[in-house]
Parts: sequence; C-alpha cells; structure tokens
Amino acid sequence: MSADLVDDADVVTEHAVSSVSYHHVNVEAGNESVLLRFEYENREQASCILVDAGEGVELGPYLRPNDSLAAVCLTHAHADHYQSLENVVRGDVPILASPSTAEILETVLTSAADRGFVTDTSRVCEAVNPVDTWTDVAPGVRVHPVPSGHAPGAVGFVIRFRDDDGTHDILFTGDFTSESAGGYPGFDPDVAPDVEALFLTVATAESSSDELTAGIATALERAHGGASVLVTAGGLDAVHLATLLASASTELDLDVPIRIAGQAAKLYEDLEYEFDDVHTIPEFEHTTECLDSGAITIAGPDVPTEGSSGRLYDALSDDPNACLVQFVSSGKSPISGGGPCATFDFAATAHPSRDVLDSVIDEIDPVEVVTIHEHGGAGGRYNDWKPCVWSYDSDEKLTLFEEGRWLTPPLMRSRFARVPDRPMDLGFLAGQEIGDLPLVSLDRSETIDLEEEGIDIEQLRDRLHLGHRDDHKPTQNTTSKQMTDESETPDQTNRSEQKLFKTVGADVEQQDTLSNDSITPKGLVSARAWNGLSAQEAAQSSGTETNQEDSDPEDHDQKSQATESDTASATEAETEDSEVEKPTTARDDDTIPTEDTRVTTDTVDEKNSDERIHGAESAQFSLEVDPLLLALVEREVGAGSIESFVTESIQAYLEALLRAGEPPEGTVGSLEFDVTAGTRLTQALERVVGDDGHDSLSSFVRTALTDLLGTTAGTEVSISDHQVDERLIEAAVANDKHGFDTRGDFADAATLWALSNEEN
Repeated sequence: MSADLVDDADVVTEHAVSSVSYHHVNVEAGNESVLLRFEYENREQASCILVDAGEGVELGPYLRPNDSLAAVCLTHAHADHYQSLENVVRGDVPILASPSTAEILETVLTSAADRGFVTDTSRVCEAVNPVDTWTDVAPGVRVHPVPSGHAPGAVGFVIRFRDDDGTHDILFTGDFTSESAGGYPGFDPDVAPDVEALFLTVATAESSSDELTAGIATALERAHGGASVLVTAGGLDAVHLATLLASASTELDLDVPIRIAGQAAKLYEDLEYEFDDVHTIPEFEHTTECLDSGAITIAGPDVPTEGSSGRLYDALSDDPNACLVQFVSSGKSPISGGGPCATFDFAATAHPSRDVLDSVIDEIDPVEVVTIHEHGGAGGRYNDWKPCVWSYDSDEKLTLFEEGRWLTPPLMRSRFARVPDRPMDLGFLAGQEIGDLPLVSLDRSETIDLEEEGIDIEQLRDRLHLGHRDDHKPTQNTTSKQMTDESETPDQTNRSEQKLFKTVGADVEQQDTLSNDSITPKGLVSARAWNGLSAQEAAQSSGTETNQEDSDPEDHDQKSQATESDTASATEAETEDSEVEKPTTARDDDTIPTEDTRVTTDTVDEKNSDERIHGAESAQFSLEVDPLLLALVEREVGAGSIESFVTESIQAYLEALLRAGEPPEGTVGSLEFDVTAGTRLTQALERVVGDDGHDSLSSFVRTALTDLLGTTAGTEVSISDHQVDERLIEAAVANDKHGFDTRGDFADAATLWALSNEEN
C-alpha cells in the first residue's frame, strides 16, 4: 500500500535537497535511534525523519525552530525500538510500520502500558500508518520498507531523496538477520542496489542459529520424552518460536502439541498464524489449562518472574518431570531454577555474525556507512571496510551529504568521499515525477522452511535419536486405577504418581534389529534414559524405576499375554518365524533364560531356577579390537583376563551411552596420534611409513608401540551373547550420531574408556 503524506503541490516541486545530516538520539541507551534531517535549497523549513524510538528518546534538544518532524519509521515491535513513541509523536506525525507490525502494535502497546512505556495507547495507535511500498513523507523524500528477518514483521527502510542531479538512496537495515523469521523474509543486501549511505545495525551474535537450534531441540526432546515443557521468550520472539516448534514437530513427525499463552497468544492471533498443532490460550484462570505432559507451552516474558510465564513456572518449579527452556534477551539474566524442574537457558540474539556484516558491506558497496546499535564507537573494528565509516558515541550533528556530494567524517583530511557509480535517473531526465518501482514484497511465506529460519534440522534429528525411535505418541498421565485395570502386576500399580515417558527404540524392518523389547530385558538402563534424558535424571530415577516402568501399559498388557501364551506352549516358539535370536537378560548370576521362551520385563524377576536352562551352549560373537589397546589391557590384567575386561568394558560403556544419549566424551575416534615434527621431517616420515604399508604416521606409531609392549593377545575378542547383547552394539553403530563406523570402533571406544577410567 502507498500513502501520500504530503500535498501534491509539495511532491512535484522544484525543491531539491541540499544537505543531509543526522543525530544519534539515544547514545547512552541502545543507540538504535537516529534523527535524519533534510534541508533544501529554496525552503527554510527542514524535514526530519526519526528511525525507531528506543529507550530515552527526547527530540527537544535536536529539533531546531525551523525543523519539522515528517515521520517516525518503526522497524519492528521490540521494546528497545518502540518504547519512546509517545514522547516523540506530536500532532499528525505518522508512524510508518510494516502492515504486520501495524497489526500487532495495539496489543504490544497495551502490554507496554503496564510497564510504563506508554500511557495514551489510543493516540499512538491512531498515528500508525502501515506501508509496504514507496511512500512520500516530505518534499523530495520518500521511504520504502524492506524485509529484515530478525522477528516477525520486522523491516528496514530505504529513504530516497532528490537533489539537482537525481535521486539518492539511504538504507537503514534495522535489526536484521539473513535468515527468515516466522516465514517473513530475511534481509537481502541486493534489495536496493543503488544504496549510497548505509545505516548499519552492527549488533552481532556469532552463534545465533546454534542457540536457536539447541533450544528448539531441547524443548522437543523433553516434550517428546513425556515431560511438561515451558518455553519462555519475549512476546514477538515467543510467536516466532511457536512457528518453529510446530513446523519442526510436523517435519520430524513427532506430534508434540504446542500451546501458546497470554500476551504471546494474542500476538500469534493478531498475525493470523494457523498451525494445526498450535493451540492459543490468550487468557487462563488455572495453569492446568496450559500445561500437560508431552506438550510444550510457550509464554512471555523471557525471564519467568512475572506475567504468564511467571504463573506457569510457579506451577512447574517443583515438578521433577517438568522442564523450563528460557530464550533470554540481551542484558537479562535467566533464572537458575534450583528446584527439581530441569532448567535450560539460551540466548535470544537474532543478529548476524561479523562475517555477515562484512558480506553486506561487500555486496552493497555504499559510499558511507554509519554504525548504530553499538556503544562507545567502533574504534578500529571496521578499518578494513572500503566505505567511509561513521561511528560516533556522541549526539552531535553530523553532515553526510552537501553540495551534491557525500562527505567524509570530520576527522578525515579530505572533505568529499568517492563518487559512487549510479544508474541514469530516468525520472530526473524526463523532468517529471514518474514514480519508482516497488523494491520487494514483505509478504510472509505460507510454510516455514526450517533451514531458511536458521534451524539445523540434522541436529534436531540427532538430538531426538530419530534413527532409534518408534512411532508411538508420548504417553500422558495415567492414574493408578487405569493401570490396575490393565494389569495386576504389583510393579504397575506402584506407578500411580509417576509420569509415563515414551520409550524410544529403533525404526526397524527386521525382527533381529533393536527394538524396545530387546532393550528392557537386558536390565542395563531404563527406557527413559534411552530416550535421551540426562544421566543425572536417569540416576535419580534408577532407585525406584524398573524397566517395566518405562513401557506403555498397552505394551505391558501385550507382553503379559505373549508370556502366558509362550509358557502354555513353548514349542510354538520353534517355528520358522522364530529363528531370529531372542533377547536375553543380563543377570547377576549369569543364568540364561530359555531361547524358546520370551522373557519380558514383567516376568524376568519372577523366573526361578527351575525355568532356567542348565548346560546349554552359549552363542559367541567376536569383535575386532585395536592391538595396541589389547596390549595395554594385557599389561593391566594379564592375558587370561582380556576377554573379561573387554566384556565388562562394553557392558559399562553401553550403559553410559544409553543413560547420556551419547558416547562418553573423548572415546570416539581417539586412537589417532598427533605426531608433531618439522615440515621436512614429516614429509620424510610419511614416505617411509607409506613404503612400509602404513596409512599414516598415526598407524606407524601405534604399530611401533604395540610391538614395544610385546602383546600376545591378537586382535579378536570372543564374547558370549548372554553377557552382552550383540544387537545393542549394532544399534549403537547404526546411529550416525554416535560416530562409530564399525563394531570394532565401538569395541575400541569401550576398551579405551575403561583403560582411562581410574575406577577400572
């Protein structure tokens, strides 16, 4: 939409801009607000434009008697950019904003009134003018919003002015990211190819996308595991997170319900988002309306000490099965929790890296760069940039353009900057205002592209162990009566106050690969730990939880029926379909259940000696172990105990891997040697070891050390399948996240871990 904010007689005029100057108007606060002044050859009154009204902005000290405030350009609805709007808007001065920001501003300002930022909300809202194309704001001056990423609805502004020679473009980036934000496009340096002066927000974040991905992964991981999850963020950021969580849940086929509550829910509705998995709760009387096991609830503010998030966190803080994920804005400190509720915090810093700033400068190639949203000036940080860099920590008047030329900063010796390469101005040559083509659309995409939003989808898959999960939905709270109805097993009825957690197994097509049923009988860890929860949480629950406690009541009922059927007719298990090796159970007495009887978690502790097979020959499998490690084991325990040492190492390593969800640090791929030598010596050594058949210096050194230790152990270790479930090893190797290429790599990592563990 276009708005003519000046009379036609003023738009088509001989008045030409003769000078452009600016002031930083809140250098002691966020330094994101700039007053831009246009002076004319044949006009006494100058026209001013304020870009953003951040903290502490008062225009009285800067507006001269012959200055007129023509417009306020609002880049986005974050408090550090709008909180002084009421102080600066007078009379019929318009507030120019993107249509989306204009749509939510009343809701935003109503909340801001509670914090004292605004007292007359209606007067400010009446001044809001949504724009999405060229808009005339003063004689010879027009503006156009451009997408900037950062937050839903956020924009920058191109300000175009006319002088005697044609038109010139000034670009304010606003807070920006190259990534999209809730479907709104990110900042594109090519959006205005003729920019000569760039007001660049230089606030940076080197790991913004990493923090966002990690926070999204944590919330989904915990909710998918059955926990009640509260995500806190600033209002507009909370809306963005809702779109990301809903899209990730759908793309990864998790079916995690998303609730968005309070102020954030109102903004979500204002922006007319419609995601099937997102339920909005703008008002709620009881926290139970918002919170549930296996669901994610999003609320603001970002630090849960007040408002909706404060109420919801109070309800969760003492729940050991709950989780708080905080996305905290710059300058704020997250709460540390301290109660049973797990607490995580991530930086909500949607800003580009320094490399992105450099690329923006290279692509736009402006004559002038004015840095904003920084404190204390740039010093020498931007000396490698080609344009003239204006970076001041004062609010003095600084003149950018005069007498048809761009100027240099006052401290430079030369007065004029380089002359830019500019296209022919057809409107000027025609001697009339023929209008300008729109620059770019602000429209939001109907679907969320997670990669374009900066989300590492593969990291989400890894964190959620999607290579080892079933298709069951997270289990909700179940009462003791419901459990008793489904099973009379005593262990089931003891779960009356427990929350059920989804057991994550393998996506399998064959019966001889890892499944939930092949995990729990081993007694290594609970399925809750396999689901990727922390080792600490698994340890807290290990004293009271059994493997059966982590299974679904329906699964338990099916297992019980299967056990009864198998016990009644053991020979039925000896069919062609049961040739697959059955899971066995690791027990302290090393006894082995019968191969033709399916042992479940409900009956394993009730098996007595009459039901065990005596004298049956145990199956064996072999693992390749690095000879250097075996040599070290032999030195440690003697040749006769090598197999026992490796077996116990693998059992302990499997348990550590399942509890933590990832291999112990420093064990995967740690058999390489970092051989340091001079360049010429390294080259000579590499030729020699190559002639001897070694792939690398590391291989040569490892072989030499093995020979030095004088091992007699060989390279293979035989292990009984009743001591270690071979399928657990295969599953660990199959999971790309863990980093094992072969079963031998797994055995090496386990043995290395045991050798380096002081307890062993």
